[in-house]
Amino acid sequence: MKYYLIGEMARLSYVSIPTLRYYDRINLLKPDYIDTDTGYRYYTYKEFLMLDTIHYLKSLGMSLEEIKEHFETRTIETSLNTYEKQLINIKSTVKNLRNIEKRLIHNIQNLRSSNKIREAKEPAIITFPDRYLASVNQIVFSDEEYEIIIRQLSHQLYDNHIVAMGNFVGIKAKGDIVKGEYGRTIKIGTLMQKRMSRYSTELLNGGEYAYIYHIGDYKRINESYQKLCLFISKNHYKINGDAIEEYIIDAIETKDILEYIAYIQIPIKQDKLN
Repeated sequence: MKYYLIGEMARLSYVSIPTLRYYDRINLLKPDYIDTDTGYRYYTYKEFLMLDTIHYLKSLGMSLEEIKEHFETRTIETSLNTYEKQLINIKSTVKNLRNIEKRLIHNIQNLRSSNKIREAKEPAIITFPDRYLASVNQIVFSDEEYEIIIRQLSHQLYDNHIVAMGNFVGIKAKGDIVKGEYGRTIKIGTLMQKRMSRYSTELLNGGEYAYIYHIGDYKRINESYQKLCLFISKNHYKINGDAIEEYIIDAIETKDILEYIAYIQIPIKQDKLN
């Protein structure tokens, strides 16, 4: 049987000598024998196989401690259980990565469209399909309160694997908007195109919405609401539900408040009295 010194073992296996020494020290992969006179470690093809197995199990996401335990107790049954467990973990990781990919694509689209959005300064009307809202129902008046609610909502969404969500939104009550009061937010949530299984979502009926993009500091968003409400009135519509304030660009993407973008949407219907 041919023996390989630790340097040869490291070179042929594409690992470092310190790594092999560490594996020896923790009793994960020991050499076939050690020369007591020289201290040289000698490996055989059997250790190559075990080292390949360590690399494979590490690629499955197993820790060195888990691999060591697996080596000590391995049978066909325990190997099957180990592989099935890791398959479940990998499927979950793949799902999360796909959701993260969708979220990144969504963010990139927001940023790429921001320049075009800045050109759309005037109110207009759009027709939306039915949408759904996952939200935390709590009245919010300040940025601090908003951030606390966002933490709660994010925790719920991530726990339910809804990382691939859209922009966060604030919901403002119809009664407040009609009275010209825009400072109170009654819900914080995120919009979705379909119901999420095992998660409570609220239907937002489709139909005509008047909208405007608010560009700049959110503290001046009242000005955009006033402009949009005047547009609704002049075009012989009336407010037909709660307003949606969708946050397209905020402090996550830029430190310049002049680059902030909020997408205000108010459901409307024809005012038959006009």
